Amino acid sequence: MTTAQSLLARAIAAIGKPHLYEAVGQWLSAEIKSSQFIVVRYAFHGAPEMIVNEVLPKDVLELYLGGGYRFDPLLRLWRQRQAPVCAIVNELSGDPETVEHYLEAIFRRAIIRDELALLAPAPAPVCVAFCLERRNQEYTKADLAVAETLLPVVTEIVRLHIEFCVLASGAGAAPSIFGDYRLPLAVIDRTGRIVHANERWTAEGLSRLLSDTFIADMAAIPSGERALDRDWRLGWNALAPDFPLAPKGSLVMAQRIEPAQADEGYDAAFARFVRRHGLTPRETDVARLALLGLPNEQIARKLDLTPGSVRNHRSHVYGKLDVTSEREFFRAFLAEVLTKVGNE
Repeated sequence: MTTAQSLLARAIAAIGKPHLYEAVGQWLSAEIKSSQFIVVRYAFHGAPEMIVNEVLPKDVLELYLGGGYRFDPLLRLWRQRQAPVCAIVNELSGDPETVEHYLEAIFRRAIIRDELALLAPAPAPVCVAFCLERRNQEYTKADLAVAETLLPVVTEIVRLHIEFCVLASGAGAAPSIFGDYRLPLAVIDRTGRIVHANERWTAEGLSRLLSDTFIADMAAIPSGERALDRDWRLGWNALAPDFPLAPKGSLVMAQRIEPAQADEGYDAAFARFVRRHGLTPRETDVARLALLGLPNEQIARKLDLTPGSVRNHRSHVYGKLDVTSEREFFRAFLAEVLTKVGNE
């Protein structure tokens, strides 16, 4: 038995146990030859949660969770796809400027050369991202091909782990599906009856959100999510016909709708950025759109200006910041966002 095969056996044996994600990361690192790894829980709404972190030092982790994740190209990829996918970060080209600046802000500080990620969907809707890091070389298309052959196995391991944890929770063991991060969850049968709810679900009184309309949606759609009041979103996934607690029922997980601290911090940081550098209202409009990566022609159409006027406003912004390029402009703004959001 090879080292990778032995590690795969350990990962399978870890299903339903707290060290499952670490075991899978070790197996993937052996298969794809990475030096270290991170396991992240990405959500469609809100900030990510670190499940396993072997890579990011404390200061970089604070930068990331404090606002840097907004530029994470893997998070963007997950929110666009919401399906199993593999990707090499250095090759993500949907927004190359943003990716490049993100790499400079986060990767370089953590001494990461490249990252290959396997994104496995989980309920809520969220996904578990196994991010394999290399310090000294970049990944190749051959590495990506290997990852793609492993992704179905990873997805199935995550699915089995979640189902095992739910069953164990129903028996009173109350394990955590995502490491130390505990989501409220309930298992609902085909008739809409709750057959199990964990302590967090019960403590929050979330059964009150299960309206007839929501139950009808679950019966009609295999997976989805709804914001049902000001505080909570409920996401659901259909369970297998042979799932013991509720055959063909649904696993429902709740995510609290936070006041978007990171988003508020980002917006507040942008406002401070504008005030600090004395941007005019029109320069502020141009700067905001330029930071989204829009070219002058698109900015002109959105603001009902000529491209020449946009170039002039952009030039004035650059002059006030003492920068000469879009890259330097983004770096200056990113430093403001990460510093301010991380300190709030």
